Amino acid sequence: MAIHTVAYNTSSATATPNPTGLTVIADGILGASGTDKFIIPPGMSILAAFVGGQGGSLPVVTSGRINLPSALRVQYPQIVPVGTVPPPTNPNIYAAGANPVLVHDSEMLGIDATWTAGTTGDMFGLIWLADQPQPVPAGESYWLRVTSRPSVNTTAKAWSPVPLTGLTLPQGRYAVIGFEAHLGAPGSPVAARLVFPGDWHRPGTLAMSLPTDRTADCFLNGSLGVWGTFDAFNPPSVEVLAIGSITTATDLDFLLRVVKL
Repeated sequence: MAIHTVAYNTSSATATPNPTGLTVIADGILGASGTDKFIIPPGMSILAAFVGGQGGSLPVVTSGRINLPSALRVQYPQIVPVGTVPPPTNPNIYAAGANPVLVHDSEMLGIDATWTAGTTGDMFGLIWLADQPQPVPAGESYWLRVTSRPSVNTTAKAWSPVPLTGLTLPQGRYAVIGFEAHLGAPGSPVAARLVFPGDWHRPGTLAMSLPTDRTADCFLNGSLGVWGTFDAFNPPSVEVLAIGSITTATDLDFLLRVVKL
């Protein structure tokens, strides 16, 4: 299975009781149609989705849905349950499991949300897309931990590259079947995604603040299948997404669950 994660963001202080499209975050891979929809290549399905606001005195997301024209043969799929950003331990996420939502060829895909009033704050949405499933291979699985820092300060509310320095493994090829990211508190983390050499797909996870925080089970337990593969001498890099900028003085912890092929 090749998984790709796309993201959306809107800042507001005004209550929005009617479903409103969140703005796409530049993907680097998939093109956009207008300001609020990505154009999806053939053969993809929706594995999971997330939508959430900052909460407290900032806007709170009260509902979210996947804006997918072909789904109107029933109705736009709701994102249940809605969540918050930065994601807390065990965050709310919609996971389709064995019944993903099919995206038709070159269809436009967005996230609509409603939210309450507050001081100006952010709403984020993410969708996990996949093509043909690739089951987890047989063999032992290992969690690998890498501590890294951004080469330059990251850009707020944008996918920003971070090198994975110090990922030293015995010679061979490895399949990633789980991913957790701890980005510290200062930048208010939202998500992180892997960039595999030679593969355009960028599978992601909801990012946590601290090593004691745990992301959603579907990103840990292998239920999404193989995220991607890499050779020991050519490991993946990471892109991070946060509400604010993460500085070069911040230690970022990444955990990859791998099976040696």
